[in-house]
Amino acid sequence: MSKNSSTIHNLSTELAIDPDFSLKSLSTALSNDKIDSESTSLPYTKTIPTLLLYDNKGLQIYDEITQGDFYYPFWKELEILRDNKDEIATKLFNSKNAGTVIELGAGSLRKTQYLLQAMNKLSSSNKDGDTNYLALDLDRLELERTLAEMETQQLDNDVNLAGLCGTYDMCFDWLSEKLRRDSGETSDIATDSSTPLTSIDRKSSSSDLDEAVPARKPSIPTPPSSPGLTSIDKNSLNSTYSVLGDDKNPLSFWHLGSSIGNFDRSGAVSFLQTVKNSLRPGFDTLLVGLDKRNDGKVIKRAYDDEYGVTERFIMNGLSHASRILAPYNNNNDKLLDDKFEYVSVYDEEKGRHEAYYKAKEGFSITLPSINALGEITDGVQQVHIQKDELLNVEWSYKYSDDEAISLFRAAGLRVVHNWSDSANMYGLWLVERPSFNLLPPNLPQWASSARNMSSLQGVPAASDWTEMWQCWDTIMGMVPDSMLHRKPIDLRHIVLFYFGHIPAFLDIYISRQFGQPLTNDHFKEIFERGIDPSMEDPNICHDHSAVPANEADWPTLEEVLEFDMTTRQRLLNIYADIDLGKLHLDRRLARVLHMTYEHMVMHAETLLYMLIQKCEDINAPAGFVMPDWKALAKQWNKEESHQSKQSNQVLSFPKCTVTLGHNDAESSDSEHANDAPDSHEYGWDCEHPATVHAVDAFRVDAVPIRNKEYREWLEGSGRAHRPASWVVREGDGDGEGDVIKIRTLYGMVDFAVAQHWPVQDSLEMLEEFARDKGGRIPTEAELKVLSEYGHTGNDHAAANVSFANWHPVPPKQATELQRGHNGGVWEWTSTPFERLDGYEASSLYPGYSSDFFDGKHFTVAGASYATAGRVAERASFRNWYQKP
Repeated sequence: MSKNSSTIHNLSTELAIDPDFSLKSLSTALSNDKIDSESTSLPYTKTIPTLLLYDNKGLQIYDEITQGDFYYPFWKELEILRDNKDEIATKLFNSKNAGTVIELGAGSLRKTQYLLQAMNKLSSSNKDGDTNYLALDLDRLELERTLAEMETQQLDNDVNLAGLCGTYDMCFDWLSEKLRRDSGETSDIATDSSTPLTSIDRKSSSSDLDEAVPARKPSIPTPPSSPGLTSIDKNSLNSTYSVLGDDKNPLSFWHLGSSIGNFDRSGAVSFLQTVKNSLRPGFDTLLVGLDKRNDGKVIKRAYDDEYGVTERFIMNGLSHASRILAPYNNNNDKLLDDKFEYVSVYDEEKGRHEAYYKAKEGFSITLPSINALGEITDGVQQVHIQKDELLNVEWSYKYSDDEAISLFRAAGLRVVHNWSDSANMYGLWLVERPSFNLLPPNLPQWASSARNMSSLQGVPAASDWTEMWQCWDTIMGMVPDSMLHRKPIDLRHIVLFYFGHIPAFLDIYISRQFGQPLTNDHFKEIFERGIDPSMEDPNICHDHSAVPANEADWPTLEEVLEFDMTTRQRLLNIYADIDLGKLHLDRRLARVLHMTYEHMVMHAETLLYMLIQKCEDINAPAGFVMPDWKALAKQWNKEESHQSKQSNQVLSFPKCTVTLGHNDAESSDSEHANDAPDSHEYGWDCEHPATVHAVDAFRVDAVPIRNKEYREWLEGSGRAHRPASWVVREGDGDGEGDVIKIRTLYGMVDFAVAQHWPVQDSLEMLEEFARDKGGRIPTEAELKVLSEYGHTGNDHAAANVSFANWHPVPPKQATELQRGHNGGVWEWTSTPFERLDGYEASSLYPGYSSDFFDGKHFTVAGASYATAGRVAERASFRNWYQKP
């Protein structure tokens, strides 16, 4: 049993919620006369708020719905929770065994009991502290009943149960006030991302990271759809502060039952953004249930069953509405009874079920008048309902896996793990708020509000810079002080060079653009350009900055970081002046902003490539949940088993043409200075111009070469070679083969974990593998065809790019519902890196690509897990690497 009988906190009282909220919401919804543009099959104007379905009687009927076999979302989610409860429980609090759970819309708690029992077992075995469980729901009586039932479960003194009676928005307002009180209204999620790390912020070893608990930021202000928050009674909140426990312990929100499907897709993004703002990076979590895009007949039955249970649930909403409107309609609390019939529709294209009331007859309703301030006046208004008119009451959106990932990424959340039922009809997703969020490529239109545009191209927004700086700071934090003057790759610079190179490059180009002096002349001399010598002859190298001979000749870390902070402020001043109209944005300035931003993007990836060579010496990225390799390996093995049963492993393409590059002549910037400078698609000189290439018919494997098959080939053919991404330790002499580990940014992982990842090796060795298998490495144009057909491209939101993970994942084949991806690595092509016909060398950055048209560099295609969405999205982007 829990320590005490459950407390119910009435949020509408503790937050002084407007008592007329339901009346105002209902009146506004019924007085609307604008046809919903989303609903093309059954157009409607008026609505009944979905909230009205969930009074005490409605909750009881809903519980009855979940008893029926027709309502598969309940049973599929229950299956996931029952079969994976222990694994889920260990992940909720990011390796800690205690914390606080707030379940948003708890319902009957019949599914929740499985997780609570697993959490109870964890808390009992570890004294990180007690587990607190808070159930949020709309009806106090139902909360009291379900919590009382839960207390009869076999929970010991390590689980404290309590209830929150109110709406989602009430819960977040209550939590926000509690957190403001705890933090003295001064805490924030992280330091200003325009300010780089100081030496105090840096960690000397990865073990230091365990001690840091990030400050939690209160959630964002309540959106306009909020239940009329008027004021907060801080005295009444005093008694509830302790219910969240120690603020140093993790917090996990649960949003089960696919309830997020009741929002339209853009509304779901907004809701998740609100939840996100109450999470601390790498510390707190959110567990979300999502129904998948299943067979339409199965979905239709779930919401319109043959027993009429769902219909009773929906029609009860009208009874609730009648009671609310009765005072304005001759106290008739049956005002809407028997005047409507239930209409159920599943829209396959939109992936949503729609529930409507259809009027059996025409009649009028009296509503209170509400002024522009949202206040009820003394006046009234008449609303007429036409015969056969539709009133929408509920939507239930379904999400493919790709759509689910897009939903979370658009909201600034990162998927930590996900589970599916045995029939793959329902998904449970554990997500976190990462320390930065670089948006993925090509978000769906409904998710584009995350940046107020559907494309990541054009001039980088100021917010893009601050997120990228946060990314860069995270990467700098992975480098212990002892590594600053080391070369992870012998033929490259020391790590400190890259810390100074990014701000120096920015400083140089800002100064050139505006004819201003440099912030630091000496830093230009040593940080302007790095070294990239020939792998065959290191003495052959393009022009580069002077390299200090001794460690003492390099600037100190503090000097470099101070310089970085100064250049960031210079950049932000440019955006401020543009916003104030003091500075005109033309194509030339826009190109400088594009170039300096993407330069940082690409060097972040380059530095990570270098650091992974010394992965045993670096810190894990802060603000991200550590991967559970054992659980991930289990999931990937299951997915691989399913994927291996699919047919069409080899894809065939007919003879066709494909376009490489795009039209973006830097030389025309002056001629088109004011031609859409903010939205033009900028690129690098090697991307111009758009050129059409003929491609002969070809056949290609659906997914790239993976570690397991590559190892089998190496060992089976007696080759001693092993990729640089592998670490080999000799066997123990008792018949065991080599022990192989795979390098990651989290250190070494067992080969069994990474066996399904795409292999990373030299072009020379991969060509040898392909020849032995009777094939060859694809050309640049062929891989472009493969991507355009939606097979294994990394140019979409569900691909493993833009730090969806800090490591590769198994590639996925395309299906009818989702695009494929290659696992998050750049792919070699057999095409030497050459000029496109009509190439013009950049005058801004003359040596960007021209130094590498040497026959030794080959084009690599796609993107990696560390490639920002802006680069992954642009189809014209071309990358290259040396063939040893």
